[in-house]
Amino acid sequence: MRFRGIIVLSCLLFTIPLSLPAQRPMTLEEAIGTVVNALSLGIPPNIVMKWTGHSDYSSMKPYIDIVDDIKATSMTKFNGLI
Repeated sequence: MRFRGIIVLSCLLFTIPLSLPAQRPMTLEEAIGTVVNALSLGIPPNIVMKWTGHSDYSSMKPYIDIVDDIKATSMTKFNGLI
């Protein structure tokens, strides 16, 4: 712990295991859901493309279309309240 004026700065050391437990691979539905959720949360498509390994925009277009449909449906529900 170091002191600087009245602010106390502390440093925690974390240990990271050398081997993580094996996880099962995602199913296709889970992978699609993950991409759609990321886009729905507002994460830019170019970032999602880097995470998922998509090389061009045309391969992401189906996921973006799903999100656009979800947004349109949500807006129709919202307009029904007004």
